[in-house]
Order: sequence, then C-alpha cells, then structure tokens
Amino acid sequence: MCRRLPVVFLSALFVLPGAMRGDEGIPAKKLDELKAATVYVKVEGGEWAATGSGFLIQVDGDTGLIVTNHHVVETPRGFSAGKVSLVLWSGSKKEKVLAADIVASDAERDLAVLKVTSKDLPKPLDLSQKVELRETMPVYTFGFPLGDLLSTTKGNPAMTIGKATVSSVREDDRGKVSVVQLDGEVNPGNSGGPVTDAEGKLVGIVVAKIEGTKICFAIPPTELTAMLGGRISALGIEIKKVEDGVAEVALGVQSLDPLKKIGKIEIRYVRKDALKEQPKANDDGTWAELPGSEKVAVKFEDQKAGVTLKLKCADKKRVHYWFQPVYVDGTGKTIALEPGQRAIDFRPADQAGLLAHWKLDEGKGSTAEDETDKLKATLHGGRWVEGIKGQALQFDGDGDYLDYGDTEELNFQAGDAFTFSGWVKSKAQTGGIVSQRNSKEEGAVIDLTLTGGKLQALVRADGKVVCANVAGKAINDGEWHHFALTRDRGRTIELFIDGVSQGKASQADAEGSITTNLRALGSERLWVQTKFPTPPQLIGAVDDFRVYDRALSVEEIRKLAVK
Repeated sequence: MCRRLPVVFLSALFVLPGAMRGDEGIPAKKLDELKAATVYVKVEGGEWAATGSGFLIQVDGDTGLIVTNHHVVETPRGFSAGKVSLVLWSGSKKEKVLAADIVASDAERDLAVLKVTSKDLPKPLDLSQKVELRETMPVYTFGFPLGDLLSTTKGNPAMTIGKATVSSVREDDRGKVSVVQLDGEVNPGNSGGPVTDAEGKLVGIVVAKIEGTKICFAIPPTELTAMLGGRISALGIEIKKVEDGVAEVALGVQSLDPLKKIGKIEIRYVRKDALKEQPKANDDGTWAELPGSEKVAVKFEDQKAGVTLKLKCADKKRVHYWFQPVYVDGTGKTIALEPGQRAIDFRPADQAGLLAHWKLDEGKGSTAEDETDKLKATLHGGRWVEGIKGQALQFDGDGDYLDYGDTEELNFQAGDAFTFSGWVKSKAQTGGIVSQRNSKEEGAVIDLTLTGGKLQALVRADGKVVCANVAGKAINDGEWHHFALTRDRGRTIELFIDGVSQGKASQADAEGSITTNLRALGSERLWVQTKFPTPPQLIGAVDDFRVYDRALSVEEIRKLAVK
C-alpha cells in the first residue's frame, strides 16, 4: 500500500530478506518473543485490499491490543471500510487468524491500535524499556515486506527480519524527537512493524521511505506513548437553537484514548469581549486555560464526549465566545488545547446570522453605515441614485468603489458557512460587483462579477489554487436583479439570481479559511492592484448588500429577492 506526503513518497516500508549480516544478532529467546509478538495485518474491502505489520503491546486475559500504522488500516476515499484481520505466527504451523477491531486511529501520528480476542495470545513487547537513540546504532526491523508475494506456501507469508542502522535522530523546533531516520533496505508491506535494538527494546515503528534510496523512517516510541496516554482531537460546536435570549449549544470532542487513560474532560468558555487580551499560544506551543472562563464537565463514552450548554444574553445581540477543551491525560497532566471561537446570534430569527447589512440609503456623503455592528464603509467616487429599496450606489467604472473595511467579522474559518446577498443593475459586459481578496496573497477569493454579461461566482480558500466556480444567466439588461452566493459548511457553493438557483460547485480548494483585507462593492481591487487584464470596475448600481454567517435557505433567499 503506497501513499504520498510532501517531498517524499511514503509507503509501507519493510526490510528485504537477506538484509542480515553475519555479526551477532538478537539472543534466541528474545528473538522468539519478538517474532511471536509481531503480526501480519490484512485489510480486505470489497474492491480493495491492503497488508502491513503490527505488534502486540498489551495482553489482558483473552484480549490483546496491537499497534500498526493508521495508513495500513485507513479506508481509501470513495470505498467502503474493509475488514481487518491479524495473523499470529504467520507462515508457521502455529498460525492463527483473528478478526480485529480498530480501537483508535490517529492520522496525525500515523498510528492505530487494534483489538483482538483469543486464548493463548503471545507475550507483548515491553514498552517500559527505554532506549537512548544514537546515530550508527544497529537496529532490527520485523514485518512482512511485499505481503503474500514472499509466501512459499499457499497460505500467509513467514516473517522477514532485517537489519539497519540509525542514521539520524530528527527533532522538531522544540527539541522533541519527531522521527527516527534509518539506513536500510525496506519495502511496502511492513508499515507498522516494530524496530528494536539488539536487546529487543522498541526503537520505533516503521512508517515511510524515500523511494530510490535506503533512507527510511520510523515513528519514535515517545509518539506511541503519547497516543496511548490519551488525547483529545477535534472540538465540535453546534448551535442547536436560540430563543428568547437563550442559546442551546452542543459541544463535542473526539478522543483518542485506546487504554482509557484520560481522567476527565472539561470545556471552558468565555465571552470574547470579557477578555483583556485574546488567547495566544505559549512559546513552547502549549496553551494556557482561558482566563476568567466558566467550565462544564463533559460526559465521556466510547471515544466521544459531549455536553449541551445553555448560554444567555439579555440584550439579544450577536456575541462571540471562546471555547476550549481541557483534559487530564494518562500521566495526570492537565492539558489545555487551542481554543476555538464561535459567534452566537441572540437576535430574532429574521436577523439570525446577519454579519453586516448596508442598506445604502444614506443618499449623500461618502460613508455607508452597517445596520448590525455599525461598520462604516467608505465611498471612493460613485454617486447616490434611486435604488430598488430607497437609495443605491451608482459606479461609473472609472476607479470608484465602496470599501467596506477589513474587520475580522467578515473573515471565514474552515467549515464556516456564509451568504452574500444584494441587488445589482447594469448593462456592462464585465466588472466586479462584490469582491473580497487579500493584498498579501492571491489565494483567498470571494467574488461576484459580470463576465460576458453573465453573473459569475468564484470562491477559493487561503493559499489555494482552484476556485469553485458557478456561472449564472445574463443580467446586463439594465434592470434590477437580486443575487445571492452561499457556501455550506463544506466545499459547496451555490449561486442564485432573482431567487432561482443557477447551480452548485464543489471544490476542495473552496472549503478552507478565507482571510481578506481588500473588500469592495463595484470593484475587484486585487485585479486593480495586479493590473489584471479583465476590467475590474463595475458600470452599474448596487443596493441592499448583506453578509450572513450561514447558508440561507432557498425560501429565505426568495424572500430577499422580492422587489
């Protein structure tokens, strides 16, 4: 099973037969124990299959826990999950095949823990024995390179043991060992197998190699220890309902705790405007607990934890909260994770999620005021004219635009939904109607433009390349037309004209965060800055511009589109 990571090709790596040299190896008794503890991992899906290696780390009665790589048991995108089986004493007369369950799988560390049930399980590796890693240290790899291809029978293959040396102990920016680099011959099929020293102490777990070289990599034992100690991964925040100034918020976390070591989990929360300084990481990358925060205990069951919280806001306005998971790991250490921010709208339902609303009814002057948070937009050129509802802004295509600022409120995080809505009237072929870009990088895009007289929507996340793109019908007939652009909490955008969907587009590069500081009605300001050949200025009028932090329903958009 092969996969790619930046710079190197990663594959399930294992040492080839014949890699042993004639010098003294592992004592016979210890060697037999290591061979018995190492298992052949097989995953069989309907239309796919994978093999790898693993090793026993714990036996409790008839239950055994086995470690392998996450990528060995990972289901390829677009396929159904396969069945995992482990072969003990593979290729021998004692061979035993057991069905296995995935107890925990950590994509970040590329480690997974499997569980089997059987009598007379082998002795597991002793993880309590520590090794001082050093370059030139001879080490041994255990596993099943090339899977069934090396079998000399009709059954499963016997184990291959290879020899390598530690060529580098690579550390991260904080001086922590992040990967053990080995020099030795390895092949696909042995990913997840143990690497030990001559005394049988664990040096690492084989994970990857650079193709065409003898350079390969092992996950250090400290990463395995950390995973087995338990950790919390993602924090989920869902606003269930808001009624009479009370918000019901569901908070959930995913845990990776195969040995059930986590002591307790709490979620701390505090209003953003109650903090003197906004949260930031310590120099060593850790986080302090949110100051002045309240806390709620989280019920934990089967690797998932959740709680429903009720928050009150008497003045019924839009409020930002910080939420932070805090837990006690298997060593008794309290760990605070990076906090996440979420806005909760306590306003009436017809205003829910409304981030900004410029009615554009001022009729004079060079500023337009937002009706929600009182954000001022500055008019550069342009003029006031009669609109679809009251007044509107007319742009003449000679460098005029409405700058509606760079507030954080109109930046979007990965997974954030949004809606941009307004009215436009034009006879032009091209021009920017709504644009949010970033002056420092060209990735971030939220654009609504006229292209060949047709309304076009483009959305792309920070640092990405490919836009989600929807082209609508022609609207350059000199009449008022309502437009709406939505993004769901994933990667799909949808464009509406006069309350009618013009189509959807789903693009991976559209689902991330979108951070912008060039925002305008009537101009695509980055095109102006970079002298892009497409005319960036709008000749036409814009009215009643709104931005929401959710994807409005079709019915809500139709109501906004009523003249």
